[in-house]
Formats: sequence, C-alpha cells, structure tokens
Amino acid sequence: MKSGFEIGLEKIIRVENEIQLLLTEKSGVTAHFVRAEDTLYLITYNPTHDESFLLCSSHCHHKWDLNNMSHSYGKLLGHVKELVETPTNKKTLQDFTYTVVWCKSDGAVHTSYFYGEDMSDVLEKFYFGKEDYKSSYNILQIKKNPTS
Repeated sequence: MKSGFEIGLEKIIRVENEIQLLLTEKSGVTAHFVRAEDTLYLITYNPTHDESFLLCSSHCHHKWDLNNMSHSYGKLLGHVKELVETPTNKKTLQDFTYTVVWCKSDGAVHTSYFYGEDMSDVLEKFYFGKEDYKSSYNILQIKKNPTS
C-alpha cells in the first residue's frame, strides 16, 4: 500500500508531465518548476533562442507539504490548459497575449509570445531571473495581440 507521500509525489509528477506535454506540443518549449519560499514558478525554456521566461506562478500561503504542493501544481496546470485549449465562447488568457521582439548583445532578433494583464506584467515575465544582466537584452517592440 502506498503512503500519502508516495501518492502525493506521483500526483505532482503526473501534473508536471501533463504540463510538459501540453507546452511542448503547443509551442516547442520545455517546462521547469522552481519552488522558492512560498511560490511555485513555471518557467519555460525555448531551445531555439536558448532563453527561459516565466510563464506563471502559484503562491502557497501554508506550509509546503505534498497536499499544498499538489494544489499549487494544479493551479499551474489550470493556467496552462487555459492557454492551450481555447474555447471560442469565453474570454481566456489568450485575450491577454503580447508579442515581444527582442535581441541580445549578439544582435540576433527573436520573437517571443507572452500572456499578461498588461505590458509591465509581460516585462516582469520576460526579465524573470535575469535581473543581474537585464542590460544584455534590448526589447525592440511589444504589442498586444488582437483578440479573437
């Protein structure tokens, strides 16, 4: 018989796998999960331009046990599903998508797509984990994508 720990761990692994499959299928990125203090972050990595960006996060206001972690992972999965499975009859996260055209000091121009409440939210996600070398990036354009 499996312990509560084993059941919780298996649930987290299954959710991580489901998120990974959805993101890889939809946009070719990989998913990475980082827990820091009271927050679980979902970071995407795009091998095309060798960069990572914050996709979303989930706060946990209680102790980090497997039940709370499972809940946080479930919230991340909900965000990802809302991004990739777009019902036509309701407003979704895709109604808040932005295109960011950017380059690093090497001059190669890249295009990345983000969802966010506004441009400052998008910039936060773009620069997440890059605070120490923010000046290495030049954002050439940010535009809100038209809603469907």
